[in-house]
Amino acid sequence: MDVTPHEGGTVEVNGRPQSSYPGSRAFIEDTVIELEAQPTAGYEFVGWSGDLAGRENPITIEMDSAKKVTAIFSNVIHPLLIQVNGHGSTNPAVGTHGYSKGTKVTITATPDSGWRFDSWSGEVADFYLATTTVVVVSTDKTVTANFSQIMHSLTLDANGNGILSPEIGTHSYAEGSDVIITATPDSGWQFDSWSGGGVSFPDLAATITVMNSDKVVTANFSQIMHSLTLDAHGNGILSPEIGAHSYAEGTEVTITATPGSGWRFDSWSGEVADPDLATTTVVVSTDKTVTANFSQARINAGIIGIIAGSVGAGLATFFTTRRQKSQT
Repeated sequence: MDVTPHEGGTVEVNGRPQSSYPGSRAFIEDTVIELEAQPTAGYEFVGWSGDLAGRENPITIEMDSAKKVTAIFSNVIHPLLIQVNGHGSTNPAVGTHGYSKGTKVTITATPDSGWRFDSWSGEVADFYLATTTVVVVSTDKTVTANFSQIMHSLTLDANGNGILSPEIGTHSYAEGSDVIITATPDSGWQFDSWSGGGVSFPDLAATITVMNSDKVVTANFSQIMHSLTLDAHGNGILSPEIGAHSYAEGTEVTITATPGSGWRFDSWSGEVADPDLATTTVVVSTDKTVTANFSQARINAGIIGIIAGSVGAGLATFFTTRRQKSQT
């Protein structure tokens, strides 16, 4: 009687274990005996060889001659399936591995760039904290390493009047993402620059930011300003006063011309709403120059004659009356 491997198990003969292997025992001719293979932990009975065959266990044999029987054992092998959820690798590698029953297998998870290890799924020693854990292969087992993308927030804001793409607010992006951001100024405004978290080209309205951390980026807009220069030809005062003034693009400015004493307002030169009115408006869409034209006031000759005749007649009457009084 023998077993293989010797540590794999024992054989009981009529309920009594064999004391050593290989070993022999004498029986009366034609005696029928019972053999039963007993595997040790981590092994399983595979079958008989020699004067017995097959996997029947227990089994009987008739001692009608000298017999040689060997019980064959083998390690119990269990599959360990290792897999990943997300982007990363494991050691042992992803796939199915066979291990003897009871084997302690150390597994390590390594995330890809831009990813992080979250947890293990399956029967492991430490589910969440460690990228390296241990699984005891007592049965067929499946273990999964769970990875997730590292995410960062991009907060967009605007200083001034304009719209952004993506829109103003907080957005979430995977680590390493190249995000294109665009600033579009409102009418009468202009884009100046980006400020805050690093952007590739802070002076361009359309630029890129790489999401390697949480970021806050602000688009800076300013009003488009134009000069309105007021001047006068002749004597008079203006409101606003004569000189250069700065206004936001699109502003409608009311201007008034008041002639000096002995002068009169004639017209405006330049782009105004009504050049013949002393008070009018100008829309500052570009740099502009507007001039108020004044001229001296002239008295009509006919009126002067009438006034002179009236004065002369009055004087003649005055002197005639005095002469008559003196003669009396």
